[in-house]
Amino acid sequence: MKLVLLGLGQVGLSLLEILQQKRFNPGNTKFELKAVADTTGVAEIKSGTSIAEILAAKKSGGIQSLAGWLPGRRVKEAVTEIHADVLVDCTTTNFKDGQPSLGCFNEAIAKGMDIVTANKGPLAINMKNIIEAASRRGTTVRFGATVGGGTPFIDFGRICASTYEIVEMRGILNGTTNYILTRMDEGVSMESALEEARSSGLAETDPSNDLRGMDSAAKIVILANALCGCSYSISDAAIKGMDAMEPALQAAAKSQGRSMKLISTYRREDGLVAVAPEIVSLSDHVNVSGAYNALTYRTADGNEYTLIGTGAGATETARAVLRDLLSLPHPVGE
Repeated sequence: MKLVLLGLGQVGLSLLEILQQKRFNPGNTKFELKAVADTTGVAEIKSGTSIAEILAAKKSGGIQSLAGWLPGRRVKEAVTEIHADVLVDCTTTNFKDGQPSLGCFNEAIAKGMDIVTANKGPLAINMKNIIEAASRRGTTVRFGATVGGGTPFIDFGRICASTYEIVEMRGILNGTTNYILTRMDEGVSMESALEEARSSGLAETDPSNDLRGMDSAAKIVILANALCGCSYSISDAAIKGMDAMEPALQAAAKSQGRSMKLISTYRREDGLVAVAPEIVSLSDHVNVSGAYNALTYRTADGNEYTLIGTGAGATETARAVLRDLLSLPHPVGE
């Protein structure tokens, strides 16, 4: 399976490290990197270039030192000019217009490439059109890594929906903010908790999408579209992040023996897609601590199912990307 990898940040590098270790492959799938790209440009991976060399180049100054460096090329040209089977997108999320990834997705689909993405931006903005275009072209889009890191919220949701329709989803979908809120409950300031999250790799250098609720909103939009047949965009979501949370609310929650959490909600009855701080009882199934995520799915027969798992971290997300790669419909050994 020939890959073009976009994005060599924490997730992209973690994916390369996992591929280098070769401790997976239940179906003997063989991966061949054809190109890598980051914000500096594009490098075609020449025959004989190892993943170790790519990692060393990135960590020691940049992929410009690789033998296949293509001067003047940008991310989109990695898709248009390189022959591959799969586009793997681990680039930074852009919630304004989804670019440059959205353009790369369109090019990949036109070429008949499958797509595996950890980048939420294109799907949060234009998921319906992307999936429909891929279906018409006979290609596959896998996006399990966009929600929950290594916890399979989308796959689990499909199991829940296999018999009865999902009518509501509610829970915590951002590990970074949950970690910060947990530490604030323990008496740590928001600023100190955020710095801890950065130091441990739970938070990006710029955590604004997490704090403003954009990341959580994108995830509940993707879940509603994937599991409930909706056609939402992130612009349809009502979003209030923890950055807008009144400090008195958390103090009030603590005095009541409850917790303040950033809760994402989809509700079929009134079409609600929302993210907002909410006071949650300690007995609530989605009241989890630290960087954990939790989501409760309610089905039309009245049953509820809750999935809990780690929701932040580059390694966990990279493993989800690998899981999606291994699920693609390619012959064994290809």
